[in-house]
Amino acid sequence: DVHLVYGAWKQLSSVLSKLGLEHKIDIILAAETVYDQTSTVDFCNCILDVFAHRQQAGILIMATKRYYFGVGGGSLSFIETMQKLGNRRFDMSFETLVTIADGASNVREIWLVTMTPRTELMDPKT
Repeated sequence: DVHLVYGAWKQLSSVLSKLGLEHKIDIILAAETVYDQTSTVDFCNCILDVFAHRQQAGILIMATKRYYFGVGGGSLSFIETMQKLGNRRFDMSFETLVTIADGASNVREIWLVTMTPRTELMDPKT
């Protein structure tokens, strides 16, 4: 099944819960979501919450700019935040799938993030 939802990342976990989908998300697609530090933290917490109930790896495919000038977000800030917030709960890998650097605009990237919950921390009730 494919389920598409929209709205603020900060509220996604509760939306998925209301729809009965909190344990059924395998892949999250996102674009232009980490444009400043506040949105980055909200997005990272959302991803961590959504994948917390999984026993297998969850996948995030994200298109973003390497750096958002003047507001501090971007792919590097995202990776640092994910590692800081989720390193105790998940084994994570970050892979750049595509880099678009045309020399005329900001560098754009497509990332593949694989998140495997650490089994020793799994809640036996989930």
